[in-house]
Amino acid sequence: MSKLNKSKSVLLSKEDRLTLLQGYNNLKNAMDNLDECQDLWLSDMRNIRELMCNLHEKLNFKPIKDAYYSNWVLGENVEKGGNK
Repeated sequence: MSKLNKSKSVLLSKEDRLTLLQGYNNLKNAMDNLDECQDLWLSDMRNIRELMCNLHEKLNFKPIKDAYYSNWVLGENVEKGGNK
C-alpha cells in the first residue's frame, strides 16, 4: 500500500464550493427522503448524477482507462498509469 501525501491542497473557488454545497444538500435531501419514505424520486437520481459530475470535474476524478464502470481514481494517477 502506498503512503498518502496529505500535504497537497486542492484549491476551490467560492463558486465551486457553492456548487458542491448545493450538491451536498441535494444528496442530503435524497437520503432524508429515503430514510423517511423508503422512496427515491427521479429528481433525486438526477441530482446525485449532477453531484457526481461536479465532483469529478472540480476534484479531477477520472476513470481508469478502459474501465469506466470501476471505481474512479485521482486524475494525476491515471496520467501516470496508476490505479489509486
